[in-house]
Amino acid sequence: MRLVATELVPKGQGGSIPLHHSKPHTWINMMYQFALESAQVSKLSDWLIEHDKSCKFYDDGTTPVSPTGAIGGRLTYEFTPTSLGTVSVVKCACGESINLTDYKSW
Repeated sequence: MRLVATELVPKGQGGSIPLHHSKPHTWINMMYQFALESAQVSKLSDWLIEHDKSCKFYDDGTTPVSPTGAIGGRLTYEFTPTSLGTVSVVKCACGESINLTDYKSW
């Protein structure tokens, strides 16, 4: 699974200075990619199987309208890069979440 987020970075700076230190007209797009390792995907899958049993936003396909709307969006994937590694958290619309961060690899 590969998820991509975009951040605006000052042109020619390579992201080495905070964004608020430059003029908006000099910004360019830079792409950052965040990925879940297979062990993290497995952990997420196991959590979802249990979580879906009690989640009020789970759509089992038996109702005419999905509780999360036409496009879904029940799960939010959060990736927070740090100097040691990337924190990976998946949050459900019901408020429950799972931390998938592999702290052993830090």
